[in-house]
Amino acid sequence: MRAKEFVVETDSYSPPTLNVGDRILKGKFKNSPAEIKGFTRDKHNQPVLKTNRGDVQLFKPRVAKLMNTPVSEGLSIDVPNEQWLQDKIDYAKSKGRDEWGAPFFGTTTAYVRPNPQVSVVRLELLKGMRNEQNNVRKTDLEWLLAHMEKTGKLPLTNQGEEYAPLVLVAYNGEAWVSEGNHRIMAAYRLGWKKMPVEIRYFDGGERVQDGIMYPGKIGLGQQAVSENFADGKNPQDKGDSQRHGIPKGATMAQLEKAARAPGRKGQLARWQLNMRRGKKK
Repeated sequence: MRAKEFVVETDSYSPPTLNVGDRILKGKFKNSPAEIKGFTRDKHNQPVLKTNRGDVQLFKPRVAKLMNTPVSEGLSIDVPNEQWLQDKIDYAKSKGRDEWGAPFFGTTTAYVRPNPQVSVVRLELLKGMRNEQNNVRKTDLEWLLAHMEKTGKLPLTNQGEEYAPLVLVAYNGEAWVSEGNHRIMAAYRLGWKKMPVEIRYFDGGERVQDGIMYPGKIGLGQQAVSENFADGKNPQDKGDSQRHGIPKGATMAQLEKAARAPGRKGQLARWQLNMRRGKKK
C-alpha cells in the first residue's frame, strides 16, 4: 500500500495527551531519547516539554492563535532586551567571516510578512553567499528569463506562491542573498522595477541605518531614509569599485563597457551608471 493512501485530510486535529514520564525522541535526527518531567510555555505562549535532557518545543512552527499578541503584517522585531542583543552582536563579531566573505548570521531579530516588494536595482547589488554572481548557471538563468518574461511572475512554489529570493541581513547591516540570485539576475535583465523578497534580519541588523536593506529604505515600519543607493557608497564596500578595476572618476563610456563584465565589476559599474542617470530607489 502506498504511503499517500494513509493520509486523511480533516478540518481539525487533536494531538495525543502527553504525561510526565512519557518518552520522546529529540535532537536533529529525532533519535535521542528523553523523558518528560513537566510542562511550561515560552515567551510566545507556545507549549514546551521539560525533559531530563533539556527543554523541547512541542511544535516546530509557532501556532498563531496561541500567541499572546496577534500575528501582524509588516516588520516584526523580536529583541527581549538590549543586553541580550549586545551579547548577540558581540558573538557575531567574534565569529568573523566565512570563506566567501559573508559575516556570521546568528539569531533572527526581525522579519517581514508578507514578503515585501523591493527594488530590483537595489537587490541586484547584493552579493550571493556562495559567490553566485561569478558562477552563473547559464541554463538556469535562460529558463528563468523565458518563464518570467512569459508569466510576469517568479516561478511558483507548491503552495502556488511566488518563489521569492531570501535575503539575510547581518548585525552590521550587510545584506546577502542566501537563495534566489538567479531570479534577481533575471528580473534585472527583464527590467522589472520590483519583486517580492523574503527578508530576515539577524543580531540587530534591522537597526543599521546605513545598511542597504535598512527597513526605512524599503518602506518597512521605520522612518523612511532618503538615499541614492546607486552611488556605491555603502560602508562595507568602500573602494570596491577600484578593487574591481573601475577607475575613480570613470567616464560614461568606461562604465558602460564595465557594466557588461560578469560578477561584481559589472554590478558596480551598473550601480554608478544608475547614479549618473539619476535613478534612485
